[in-house]
Amino acid sequence: MMKTTSSLSRSFKLIHSFWFPAMGLYFLEHCSIFGSFGVPAPWNKLIDPLIAFPARIVLLTWVWGMIIAILNDQTATARFCDFKFSIKKAWWIALIAFGIPWGLHFLAFLVIGKEILPIELIKAVSGVGLSYWAAAQFIRIKYAKTVPLPFSGSLFFLTGFLLILSTGLFFTGSLVHGSVLLERLTGLLAIQAQFLAFAAFAGQLLDARPGTTPPSGPGRTLILVNLHGGGTVVEAASSLLRQYPAFFCVLKALTPPGYRFIEYNRIPFWEDRFYQSNALVAITCFTSNCADAYRTAKEFRRRGASVIIGGPHVSFFPEEALEFCDSVVTGAAESIWDEVIRDYENKSLKRIYQGHCPEKEMSRVHQFLMESPVKIAADFIQVNRGCKFNCYFCATRSLLGGVQVEKSLEDTMALITRVSQKKKSLLFLDNNIYANPAYAKKLFAALAPLKLSWGGSASIDIAQDDEALKLLKASGCRMLLIGYEIEAGSAETGKGGKLAFAKDYAALSRKVQQAGIMIKAHFIFGFSGDSWGSLMRLWWSSFRITPVIAGLSFLTPVPGSKFFEDCFREERIINLNWRNYDLCAQVFEHPRLGHPWILRKAFMAVLLLFFLTGSVFGRLIVLFVVVKALFFH
Repeated sequence: MMKTTSSLSRSFKLIHSFWFPAMGLYFLEHCSIFGSFGVPAPWNKLIDPLIAFPARIVLLTWVWGMIIAILNDQTATARFCDFKFSIKKAWWIALIAFGIPWGLHFLAFLVIGKEILPIELIKAVSGVGLSYWAAAQFIRIKYAKTVPLPFSGSLFFLTGFLLILSTGLFFTGSLVHGSVLLERLTGLLAIQAQFLAFAAFAGQLLDARPGTTPPSGPGRTLILVNLHGGGTVVEAASSLLRQYPAFFCVLKALTPPGYRFIEYNRIPFWEDRFYQSNALVAITCFTSNCADAYRTAKEFRRRGASVIIGGPHVSFFPEEALEFCDSVVTGAAESIWDEVIRDYENKSLKRIYQGHCPEKEMSRVHQFLMESPVKIAADFIQVNRGCKFNCYFCATRSLLGGVQVEKSLEDTMALITRVSQKKKSLLFLDNNIYANPAYAKKLFAALAPLKLSWGGSASIDIAQDDEALKLLKASGCRMLLIGYEIEAGSAETGKGGKLAFAKDYAALSRKVQQAGIMIKAHFIFGFSGDSWGSLMRLWWSSFRITPVIAGLSFLTPVPGSKFFEDCFREERIINLNWRNYDLCAQVFEHPRLGHPWILRKAFMAVLLLFFLTGSVFGRLIVLFVVVKALFFH
């Protein structure tokens, strides 16, 4: 009995994550898709089943596959590879599970001559047995094992409970017939009850044959956490773009064999079941999402896990982070991860580990990428780390102690050549791919024969090097992100570095564009000499450059930058809520702008207007909206 109660409790917690798929299944079964778009009734009744039924098969197969994978500790969240496997190998299970109730309903009609049992009741009763059958089939396909579940009192109790629940929801639905809201809620709960039955039977089947579960020794689990962006709506939306994090690759490459990895990459909705005990948890964060990192770390520790936090923010505020975790890694983790693992296994974690990036560990990461799936390796194409400039407002150089680290050209090309066999479009992660002009030109020349299409980031001084620009175009570069930051008349040009090129921005940008390379431009508003007129001049600069995409941010004293140190020393910081350090809010006292509401709370509106009017893509959006409003009411 206790075993059954535990199985049901685990299943209840699990299906709590599947409300959206349940809503999707309900919608596909009960709602007219094409009727909502004005398609006449005879046609939408024909078209709807042709679209809805395959969609229900796909959705149900994916949910069942995810439940099996989660119960078997293979994954904790949805993964596209699980989706592909389930659809390819097990679609027929859902097809049979959908078809049998209708077959029974039709058979009863043939025998008796009239409909005495509603199809919904047949679904409710047969669904329990079909859930057991479907779970057994999934496990057989996924793990090549037949897992019979011997009859026992706990199985009898579980089956009886699920039958009572399913039939009870059917009769409840009959009682509330006529109330649209209650009827839909009951129908949704009925789908969740089927998920519950599948999860409960699958859990017992997996427990009956522990050999289906991947072995993992006590404490030999590494949980990797890359949280969603903090702060703005833009950062929240970026959670949908789940590029594989570079630090996942680094830590997996350097972790010794025998560890099981669980990955959480920008999960929009964090579930309580994600927390585990008896594991090592590695969390990365930057300033605007450090509060989420601290909360996550605190919950993992409360359950008995050992937690390490790294990333830009905690590299400059390790003592702050140590209030919520066991250890902090400052700087790059490559040189010290072996030591971290050794100390964890010996239960002697230090409070702070100071990392750097030696060549030996970079080679180990390269080897891992060479053996990884292409879709993972393609997300970690990086030539160098660091920056040749030391901008007043930037913390990039501080993170690596002012040094630049380059990957050998041989390793870089070996990885790109491997990736290019399946992907012809790449994105370089480098802050500035032109950080070393001699290296960059060799790289561009080596890329040309591969016939790739790629994008990356570079400083505008690349346009002063005609040879580099010619090689850049021949290499397949299609777009560059260029940080302009200021307009030509800004007083910031006197600070040197890349800002010294401001007076030539328009001419240099034209050279890049004439070479056939699109520009994604970025500007910053809020320097000490800026006024509201400066914002208009920034807009005019963007208008003259005509970038494909234009971005604007408000100057922010990012921890680790000289600007932060000066603002803190001069007591100009007016907001230390790290969530507001998202480059879209004023957090320091400005000598000429004051601190109006629009800069503290509504800068996103300024950013949107800047994008819509200062970039080619933005103006196309405005044109489309205007034409639609004028001619297509």
